[in-house]
Amino acid sequence: VLPCGAGKTLVGILATVTIKKNTVVLCNSAASVEQWYNEYKNWTNIDPNCIFRLTSKYNEKSEEKFWNSEMKAGVLIATYSMITYTG
Repeated sequence: VLPCGAGKTLVGILATVTIKKNTVVLCNSAASVEQWYNEYKNWTNIDPNCIFRLTSKYNEKSEEKFWNSEMKAGVLIATYSMITYTG
């Protein structure tokens, strides 16, 4: 638990690049998904094609590649509502 502006996003990104495994980031809002997406692109050398957004606006069909064992590691950034949607 950290206050606003204390670096929660960077701590999460550091964890991702340290473990070098597929990572799921769950966010409260689409704005947070965009923040995480942009920060992954700014602070890592992860191929942008391996960073997937899952919101009502971005339902990127390529997320199947996220689970592909041939890919070194991927990041799926989604809202809670998109993960729990059953429709």
